Amino acid sequence: MEEIGIVIVGGGIAGLATSLALHRKGIKSVVLERAEKVRSEGAGIGTLTNGWRALDQLGVGDRLRLTSRLIHKARTMLIENGKKQEFVSTLVNEARCIKRNDLVEALADALPEETIRFGSQIVSIEEDKTTSFPVVHLTNGSTIKAKVLIGCDGANSIVSDYLQLHPKKAFACRAVRGFTNYPNGHGFPQEVLRIKQGNILIGRLPLTDNLVFWFLVHMQDNNHNGKDQESIANLCLKWAEDLSEDWKEMVKICDVESLTLTHLRYRAPSEIMFGKFRRGTVTVAGDAMHVMGPFLAQGGSAALEDAVVLARCLARKVGPDHGDLLKDCSMKNIEEAIDEYVEERRMRLLGLSVQTYLTGRLLQTSSKVMRLMFIALLLLLFGRDQIRHSRYDCGLMANLTLELNINSASNLLNVNLITKMNVFAAITINGENTRKKQKAKTAVDRNGGSNPTWNQTVKFSVNESLARDGHSTIVMRLISRRFLGNKEIGRVNIPLLELLNSITPSINGDGNGNDQEMKLMTYQVRTSSGKRSGSLSFSYRFKTNFPVVTNRSSVPPSQIEHQPSAPPELPIEFPKLSQPPYLRRHPFAAGSSGDLLPISYGAVITEQTGHANNYAPPPRQGYGPYGYVSSGYRYGSPSYQQRKEIGLGLGVGAGLLGGLMVGDIVSDVANCYDL
Repeated sequence: MEEIGIVIVGGGIAGLATSLALHRKGIKSVVLERAEKVRSEGAGIGTLTNGWRALDQLGVGDRLRLTSRLIHKARTMLIENGKKQEFVSTLVNEARCIKRNDLVEALADALPEETIRFGSQIVSIEEDKTTSFPVVHLTNGSTIKAKVLIGCDGANSIVSDYLQLHPKKAFACRAVRGFTNYPNGHGFPQEVLRIKQGNILIGRLPLTDNLVFWFLVHMQDNNHNGKDQESIANLCLKWAEDLSEDWKEMVKICDVESLTLTHLRYRAPSEIMFGKFRRGTVTVAGDAMHVMGPFLAQGGSAALEDAVVLARCLARKVGPDHGDLLKDCSMKNIEEAIDEYVEERRMRLLGLSVQTYLTGRLLQTSSKVMRLMFIALLLLLFGRDQIRHSRYDCGLMANLTLELNINSASNLLNVNLITKMNVFAAITINGENTRKKQKAKTAVDRNGGSNPTWNQTVKFSVNESLARDGHSTIVMRLISRRFLGNKEIGRVNIPLLELLNSITPSINGDGNGNDQEMKLMTYQVRTSSGKRSGSLSFSYRFKTNFPVVTNRSSVPPSQIEHQPSAPPELPIEFPKLSQPPYLRRHPFAAGSSGDLLPISYGAVITEQTGHANNYAPPPRQGYGPYGYVSSGYRYGSPSYQQRKEIGLGLGVGAGLLGGLMVGDIVSDVANCYDL
């Protein structure tokens, strides 16, 4: 029995995209494809903005843009009883139609050799009784045991049957897709044109000046089974006989070999919502997970999104350091990664599934009452912006890594009047909604006093989506190591959005972030009461080639900490931004809690009588400062024992211990009264 780390069943769009996404994360996979070569059947695929975002993350977007032209407008015409209604919308973002062959070839060409195993058709899947990992049986009698099995084998998926998903449902209609080439140019505008006339829905999308992709759907014909290309062509001519001459001509002179006849199917929205898409370390993607009708042109793009998200989730738990067989990767980690993938995709796919289903039923029904009901549901659930689904962003292929070099601090408040300061920096990312916060710390500078120097680099994995939404903050605390307990000198709170905005163009340089230089920043340090306590200097950059936190000295949190609600500190040297980022108003500030506050910029922060950024002043004495939780000192009741004779060494040690305790107490008292 052969053992493989990750096995992908199906060499279509979803399977190849998933393998490529894993490859770009440094994780090897094997694709089992039943055909003897890369499948070339299929016509065109309408690809909207969300699909192009995914293609760019996979690294094939630019190649595919060379094969198609931008579509600027969408036009829909309804013809009923001789009356014509027309609806026009402008496509502001990127929309193109690409040939399926071009997409599949671009994905396959980007994969390493021997990734795709042609002529490998699976017949069954079982669970290994010893390891609980899946075992795949092929038609040639061979078996493969995989650590991870991903089913990308289409609507008739064997892997989805193994997951015990409910059977797909069928629309009462069939669709034909094809290409028509106009040697002298077609002369059509660069727009999506759809016409609904009776039971016929026909549409066209220009690819180039000469090539047009078109589709023809009969809403009630569910009985014809085209066995060859000629019979499918004759069926199209029959369906188009009542259309205008230009449409009939387009169907008549089409490339017969490009025609495909499809019985439209979908996975019920209830199955998307409640279906179990993981069994052990087995999951699905693409049509095997969410086959849907073509009414939103999102089937292919959704599969590309699946690939990006699944690879990103697996890389967080698996990573490239476990080898091809994932020897050191536990089943629990793989299951957690798949659960994250399913959770992230479920609501996105539910929205697409519901909107596609309602749109399909709206086009099918001939009842005016039912039509009004479906229109009302679409407006109720998705509003007037019915193409909002095209602006979805599946996120970056690579995890964004924040690389920090903690340089030095200066003029810190002296919290130790007798002993040395012994200062170190503790860095935390807040607002990521994870079970364990990412933490790191520097070494202790034992000789720098109020002006410590570290020059130490730490790295954090950043959730870019949360950061750009303004939910993530980096907190740098400067702490004095003391005998009685560490003492916080002050801290710096910086929204990650502020750091991202100042270097965004550099992130997209070479795709790896290696061309970006470290940017030096200096921020004010403030105590928990809001007083100034010196400054902290650090340099930073964002990179995209680290999928996980690489700082091995990070100390895992022993308990859940409360996120500080203090306002972010303003830098002494401000980054040059094209426009100022906006922060949510502090909850203690006057005015609406939903207002946005622009960060004001200047060269140097000067002393102010009030508080910057319209934040409320520090709480009065007796109230906790901005949510900081202090446990204080807890001294137990003294115990009295019979005095024993002690030696000189022990006496000296006790004296030293007492001196340290007295020194710390004196320092704390002095700090309370600003002595």
